[in-house]
Amino acid sequence: MFVWISTGGSHGDVHPFLALGQTMQRRGHRVVLCVHPHFRDDVLAAGLEHSPIGEHVDVPAILNDPDLMHHRRGGGRVLDLILGSVPAGLRTLRDAWRNDRPDVVVAHHICIGVRWVCNELHIPLALCTLAPLLWFSPRDPVPVFQRRHGRAAAAIARAMLPCVKPLASWIVGRRVNRIRRQCGVAAERNAFWADMHGGDALLGLWSPHYRAPTTADPPRSLVCGFTWYDRSDREPMLPPELERFLSRGQPPIVFSLGTAAVYHPGDYYHIAAETCQRLGRRGVLLVGKDANAPPDLPADILPVHYAPFSLLLPRAAAVVQHGGIGSTAQSLRAGCPQVVVPHAHDQFHNALHVRRLGVGLNTPRVGLNARKLAAALAPVASDPAFRRHADRLAGLLRNEDGARVASEAVEKLVADSAARRGGA
Repeated sequence: MFVWISTGGSHGDVHPFLALGQTMQRRGHRVVLCVHPHFRDDVLAAGLEHSPIGEHVDVPAILNDPDLMHHRRGGGRVLDLILGSVPAGLRTLRDAWRNDRPDVVVAHHICIGVRWVCNELHIPLALCTLAPLLWFSPRDPVPVFQRRHGRAAAAIARAMLPCVKPLASWIVGRRVNRIRRQCGVAAERNAFWADMHGGDALLGLWSPHYRAPTTADPPRSLVCGFTWYDRSDREPMLPPELERFLSRGQPPIVFSLGTAAVYHPGDYYHIAAETCQRLGRRGVLLVGKDANAPPDLPADILPVHYAPFSLLLPRAAAVVQHGGIGSTAQSLRAGCPQVVVPHAHDQFHNALHVRRLGVGLNTPRVGLNARKLAAALAPVASDPAFRRHADRLAGLLRNEDGARVASEAVEKLVADSAARRGGA
């Protein structure tokens, strides 16, 4: 079976599909992963075939765009980038599939336009969603528009959904239909939601122990489990300096900004260092590059460019991270209590799920200082209840194989599609 996987975004959007691609390849399928050339080396290192798309897009410039992680403007900026890439992406897919037609397409839900070509060529499509927010379920335990903890915030957010969702659908749907017509595709009703939720199968790549299925989830949906990939297969050991640091003292607090927010740290790492000193804790700062590290750090705070969470977090007292679904999932699997500092996008929703599960707390990035961060971090790092809940959930996650469940769902989709064609 020939499986085509389309994704985009940052490394946090690519890694789950690398895991899925590796699993499907081990099951005997040919896998091509279609993504911007910025991620080509990651695809090849995972042992997968790479097909480029969006070569005209300057990914480093996008990652450095200050609006990308803005708490208000970030969502609109991402939508502009997604829609602006659709026409060129359609041409690429049509050219690629003209002589090498896949048996099934697996696509990140942000890859708007993939469904249009699949419909033209009658190719089964499995759409994958990485975080539960994007299913916009009115029965999600955390209301879709909630950003702060509390019953009042939850009630207001829950009341907003039936009002805001139709308006947003109409506004964005008009933009999508304009692009459809420009690309020679007929307009359709509810165009935006059709692209978000309109595959032949809809796979949620998070654990049911993180957010269980609800009766209000989109049709044809399946919550599969997290798919794990963090380069630990390529880097099976921690950097020697980090290994020495971990071995000579108490478990540290780890501070991270993931793969996209790290381009916009502001004073985050300075606050992290001051927080460690306030609490008398050792710290590891995953800074991405030297320029992000504060100068003149004390010996008990170590800046590191990168370390796989799966190797580092089991040895940490707690982690402070931005709430991306990849960082959140890896923290959960490690059984590491968390403080989530959401910046934008689904991060607020993920932060509140972490709090709901009893494995951490959250505090907003806007107005963050060492006093506020220390107030959230002190109980998370010291109260055994957080560690107990985190250990219990980690045990459940380790028994899951989201990539296998998703692969089986894709295989079933292809078999069912073939059966329908045979019976037609």
